[in-house]
Amino acid sequence: MACRPLKDYSFIDSNFQPESLQTWGKRGAVINVEMRRYRESVLEGLSADGYTIIDADDSDPDETKEVVKEVKAASKELYGSECQGVSESDDVSDAELKKLQEKRVKTKEERYQQRKGELSRRYEVEVTAELVEKDDDGWYPQLRLHYYLTLGREFLTNRDSRRAKGLAEAGENAIWKPDFNKGQMLASVLLLEKLNLLQLLTRRVSAANSLSRTSASSRSHTCPGVR
Repeated sequence: MACRPLKDYSFIDSNFQPESLQTWGKRGAVINVEMRRYRESVLEGLSADGYTIIDADDSDPDETKEVVKEVKAASKELYGSECQGVSESDDVSDAELKKLQEKRVKTKEERYQQRKGELSRRYEVEVTAELVEKDDDGWYPQLRLHYYLTLGREFLTNRDSRRAKGLAEAGENAIWKPDFNKGQMLASVLLLEKLNLLQLLTRRVSAANSLSRTSASSRSHTCPGVR
């Protein structure tokens, strides 16, 4: 049975734990500032953990390049082995997957089995090393957004309503705003529709003209003072 869209959200307490929300916002601001000075923040953290920081100007350029090359190669090899390990792990039943998700301490093989089980149910296709890598790169949210922007557009309102109703019921009519906003997709889809981005995917139009119109539309939706 389809879920009717919620027409009245007045019963939901959207001011749940305002002090927690304020703390969350302040912490987010701190993280954003640290990202603006990412290098300095990382060095400060390493130094605080007891690592010795060596100035790159004091090292041999050729030796530094070789170390960076080796580190990148090792990282790529380890990640490839991880993706392959997930794809080659044993399949698990729904009951087994639930047990793995609830288990706090897991072996490497159990982690691989859980990941494969979740991916197979999320995409409903064979789990390959390439799929594991794509999922790590944020492929699923992109596919979901594309679906609701195109084929699933008529189901989007009901989908968002179900998410809102579920959160309200779980919180006894109180919601945590960040979770609520994260679970709603209609605003994102409406913005993409307003920017006419769908035409880049479905029509053979002049790229230059299309991008020009998209740029003009995006500027018209930019908040004052934001560049």
